[in-house]
Amino acid sequence: MKDPRNTLMNVLQFLQEDSYQLDIFIENIAQHKDRAIKYYADYFFCPNSTRGIDLLYHSRKLSLIARKKLDLWIEKTYPILWKKYLKERFSEENLNNDYKVYNHIS
Repeated sequence: MKDPRNTLMNVLQFLQEDSYQLDIFIENIAQHKDRAIKYYADYFFCPNSTRGIDLLYHSRKLSLIARKKLDLWIEKTYPILWKKYLKERFSEENLNNDYKVYNHIS
């Protein structure tokens, strides 16, 4: 998450929940992240996981073409969500320098 406080505030507002403990959570966010990553690594037997550094770890298991097709499908199916949340950070064009393949699929 680029901006955990604002992201979580949006989630709470969407769920129509009070944000009275959000500040406490944010103060301890590093601890929460470490615990979540440890749980993930232990549960899925991934001791060599990226520890949250590589947000695209699982995506990289797909080919560039498959990732681009998925980008196009999400953009077409959920344009508001794509533009607001995904395009800037996760679009294949922003993550990959192989524009020949990217432009071929577009």
